[in-house]
Amino acid sequence: KCLEEAKEKKLAEIAELETKCSDLKGVMTELKTQLYAKFGSHINLETDED
Repeated sequence: KCLEEAKEKKLAEIAELETKCSDLKGVMTELKTQLYAKFGSHINLETDED
């Protein structure tokens, strides 16, 4: 029972973090759009995932 409660708590925390992550990605996309509008191709905001 205690394990189930802990598991439910962690799943709720994960869901909350995923929501925050999604919100932050939206903000980042908005900022990226604004920065590219201002600086054009003079900046690179893409991540290098090599």
